[in-house]
Amino acid sequence: MFNRYFCKMSNSRNKIPIIGFTTATSDKPGKQQANRRFRRKTKVELQQGKELFTIHTKQTTPWDMPKDGKHYVHDLEDKYLRK
Repeated sequence: MFNRYFCKMSNSRNKIPIIGFTTATSDKPGKQQANRRFRRKTKVELQQGKELFTIHTKQTTPWDMPKDGKHYVHDLEDKYLRK
């Protein structure tokens, strides 16, 4: 049922002006690669009979990802706030 209080998708806006440092749209490929690397290292350590001391954050850093984080921009144009 249509509700007149729902906004149209074309009117969707981010309310907080926070954007990524680079032009990459997502960190997903980097996270997939990091998780695959972590799972592979864990699997090899299990097969070798080692105790698991592998820490996920030691396998990769945020600097290895396509986006290097986010930052706040005070006066951001509307085109960057569209979803």
